[in-house]
Parts: sequence; structure tokens; C-alpha cells
Amino acid sequence: MAVEQGQPPAGKTVEPLPVIGLVLHGLDGQLYQSVENTVRTYQQSAKPPFRLNAGGALQEGDVDVQRAFLRQLLAGHVSGIVLAPADDQALLPELLQARKKGVCVVNIGSRLDTRLMGNKQLVIPWVGPDNRAVAKDVADLVASRLSPGDQVAILAGRPGDTSSFERVTGFRHALKAAGLKVVAIEAAGWQQDRAEKIVAGWLKKYPNLKGVVSAGDNMAVGALIAIEAAGRQNHIVVTGFDNLMSARPWLRNGQLLATVEWFPEKQGIYGINKAMGNCKGNQYTPVALVTAENMDRYPSPGMSRKVRYFW
Repeated sequence: MAVEQGQPPAGKTVEPLPVIGLVLHGLDGQLYQSVENTVRTYQQSAKPPFRLNAGGALQEGDVDVQRAFLRQLLAGHVSGIVLAPADDQALLPELLQARKKGVCVVNIGSRLDTRLMGNKQLVIPWVGPDNRAVAKDVADLVASRLSPGDQVAILAGRPGDTSSFERVTGFRHALKAAGLKVVAIEAAGWQQDRAEKIVAGWLKKYPNLKGVVSAGDNMAVGALIAIEAAGRQNHIVVTGFDNLMSARPWLRNGQLLATVEWFPEKQGIYGINKAMGNCKGNQYTPVALVTAENMDRYPSPGMSRKVRYFW
């Protein structure tokens, strides 16, 4: 009865469970909500067990909220931190403090600035997809539908977001290698309405535009709305990234050629395990190119995914 009530038997002590901080952003959307929910489910049966302190910023790019939560974690007794940073550089002072205290930090989501970390001799393992490699797969699919010399444009995410940079770099190199002409690259900050305005401008400036390659699905949807408003649907190839629910109707009707599933839940689980184990080495996670033909095999984050699949 003493054990059931949380009291150790007489003469014995029980080691406290390790506390893992999960620091996320964009919690008003599907991706990182899905990460948090999956980690909470995993915690219920994890071996070894751990306590979870999860939080972060609702909005994309809200570094101040993440900074405050990191400081709160470091003021307590945290054993490890799994971080999806809202900026690739801004949180480095708090991360340096964590490492000085012996706290394992694991980077998921957008990658921290490796050059700056090297300058500060800060070593933080990273868990995530090979964005450049899968971006090449997307670009190659676009190229298979177009002809050399055709004009394409790229929608980037938010400046300072490493995932956006890597995706755009992968797109640009592969599109150029295929002989396509990249006429514009512009950041829409992951926002649908901003992407819609940008693409509406492109359609006027580049009347022969044949493709829009987007680093995120919300921006791809904005592009599709602008293209439909201009009466150019079915004449411009559009791709997305993230496998969000907002993109699925466009994917199913064929107006969105493809998106990318990068299993963010896997990052959360792998990150927790690394924070509790050997806090060394990077780990690439799986990706899948999602089209109308295979989309039923890859439900979006926030849909009824089989949670245990992720570990």
C-alpha cells in the first residue's frame, strides 16, 4: 500500500524520474500539436519511464515564448530538453547554459545553425529528415511534368528557418539541373494569404509560369487559390511540403501534384529517447513523397494516425 500511495518502503529510497522538457512552436497548427500528443501517449508506457514538461509558442517564430520556457526548465531539475526551435540562432545562449549544467539538448524540427554552434563549441545532436534530399525528389517530379526551359518559382518559408533554407536549396539545385528556369524565390513565412498575394503577382509578371514549388503546404494552398482565381488551374504544376490536412482536397483532385510526409511524431519519440540515452550523433528520420495515388497510406498529422506506429 505504501508503494501504491507513492511512499517507498521503510529504509528504502526511490530515485526520482528524469524530467524531459519538450519545447515546441507553432502549437496553433497540426504538426507540433501532433508531436506533443504522440509524446504524451508514448510517455504512458515508455521504458525507462520519465516525466514530461511540454510547452512552447503558439505562433511560428515566437522566440521570446520559447526562451522564457527554456529558462523556466533550466531553473528547475530538468534532465534533458527536446527542442524544435523557432529560430536557428536566437536560443543559443539558453542552450549554452543547458550544456554547462550537463543537460542533454536534442534538436528536432528546423535545424540549429551548425556554423554558429561550432564557433561556440556547442554540440547538440539533431533528429530530423534530410530536407535537401527529399526536396530533390519533389523537384524531379515537377521536372518530369515540364519541359527544359519552362519557368518555375519557389515559395520559401520564414527567413532564419533552416528547414525552409534546406528545402529551397534542394528545389533550386534540382530544378536548374533539370533545365528548368527558376524565375523567382520569395519568402511567404509559411502563410497562406501571403503566398496567395505573392503568386498573384508572379502570374502577372511571368505569364508563362509553369510551376510553383512550395516549402510548405499552407503556402501551396495559397498559390493554388491565386492560380484558380486567375483561371490558370490545370496549367501550372504546384507542389507542397508537410502533408497538412489543408492540402488534401487539392491533392485528391489533382491540382496539387505532391506533398511530403516527414513524420514529425517520429522526431519527438526519437528525440526523447536520445535525450534519455546517448546524447550524441545525428539521426535522419523517414520521409515519403505523397501524391493522389498513395495519399490514403499517409494520413495527415492530426488525423487518426496509428500512434504506436511511431515507435
